[in-house]
Amino acid sequence: MEPLTTPGTGRMRNGMETRGLEMRVYGPGVVWGLVMSLLKLAAELEETARQTAEMVDGVFHALATLSDTGITSEKARSEAISQIVQALQAQDRIEQRCRNMAIATRHFAQMPPTASEEALDAVWHSLEMDELRINSLSGVARHVSGGDAELF
Repeated sequence: MEPLTTPGTGRMRNGMETRGLEMRVYGPGVVWGLVMSLLKLAAELEETARQTAEMVDGVFHALATLSDTGITSEKARSEAISQIVQALQAQDRIEQRCRNMAIATRHFAQMPPTASEEALDAVWHSLEMDELRINSLSGVARHVSGGDAELF
């Protein structure tokens, strides 16, 4: 079957951005679910990149705290240790996200292009991390106030 090519409209029906992607639709429902799953994967990768940058900022702040001559060395060490522990917790979360997304990607690669949306959703629902498994929690760390990501 020859695909019909339509330019991206900017948003999918679930609100995810297409970022100008060209959609190839082979028929009603065919490939649509796979495209949606790949767009969700892209959004989750972007969230992981954001969390990674936040983790690096945490390490940078720990180094800045250690070099701050305006506070006592004991207080600086104590604050830096706390900041480094938070950064290490973030690294653990990022590692879990990456492992879960790799599992999902391998499952998607083994599925036929005609896989149902239910089958594709089942891949997401089988993951260990709630924020990947449950749509309403996707990217939840970016919405936590106070500057720190909710880690566990």
